[in-house]
Amino acid sequence: MTPANVSYYYPSIFDLYAGAFEVVTEQFVQDRQLRVERVDGPIAKLIECIRLGVPTPGTSSLSAALLVGELAILTNRRVELRASALQFEADQIALFAEILNAGVAAGVFTPVWPVPDAARLLLAGEDGLATAVIAERISPDESVRLLLEHASVITGCELVDHAAGSR
Repeated sequence: MTPANVSYYYPSIFDLYAGAFEVVTEQFVQDRQLRVERVDGPIAKLIECIRLGVPTPGTSSLSAALLVGELAILTNRRVELRASALQFEADQIALFAEILNAGVAAGVFTPVWPVPDAARLLLAGEDGLATAVIAERISPDESVRLLLEHASVITGCELVDHAAGSR
């Protein structure tokens, strides 16, 4: 693709960033959904979903997290990126909520907050610790452990022991 073609499709650098943000976030969500669907049962699905949300050095998840993190900073200032950021957040919350609802229906989760709030809190924990993993202030394994403990409180289900048994 020539620079002229890029300029034609992306009149400003922020339009290009918005296109990249949309592609990366859609791919991340689709991959996460497919990998979670392959696991049986709401407990295992939640554990897998949490593991998939932790950026891991040496993998594409770290590269994606770095790109999303850099572009997410612009979402507060650039309307071109805002729609993709809102969709990315909504898609992730919907996935957590789907898993939580399945767990409630199966009688294995008893969330201490309404499911939409619990799903948002799971995502907030993930987003907060992702930054620490990227900055190498915490290891991916420690992040997963903390997120599982956090999710255990939110769901009323001991997830750390289940995760240890599923390895």
